[in-house]
Amino acid sequence: MQNFPEIRTNLLSGLTVALAMVPEAIAFALIAQVSPLTGLYAAILVCFI
Repeated sequence: MQNFPEIRTNLLSGLTVALAMVPEAIAFALIAQVSPLTGLYAAILVCFI
């Protein structure tokens, strides 16, 4: 089992990557000429795969 500082570091890293994906997903959706919400849904779906 991991210790607490390592879990906290992993959560912070995951949150940073998730927040960085938001503008990227919206930008790619606009380039593809689809709704920005569609881009956000696609970014969320990728996390589950």
